[in-house]
Formats: sequence, structure tokens, C-alpha cells
Amino acid sequence: MTDADGTDGALGRCPECGADVPASAVLIEYEDDDGEAAYAACPSCETVVKPRS
Repeated sequence: MTDADGTDGALGRCPECGADVPASAVLIEYEDDDGEAAYAACPSCETVVKPRS
């Protein structure tokens, strides 16, 4: 999930503030019914989030 998704190392956007969340901010990665997922610390609002594509 980190770099294989082709988004220049970004996991997605923060659902709280809309900032790009980089792969380096990952706290935990796991597999769910939709495939791989992750929680990360948003560098902008400093909230733990599940980034959205």
C-alpha cells in the first residue's frame, strides 16, 4: 500500500483537513475486506486518520 499505489508515496488525503498523507506517516498497515488499509498521522492536523484515496 505504501508506494505500490502510484501516488508518489502518498497514502491518500486526510478526511479531517484534506491534506496529503505521505507513506512515511503510516502508524499501522493491515488487511481488511477491501484489501490493504492503513492508519497514519496526518502531518497537517496531527490527527490519526485512515487516509482516503
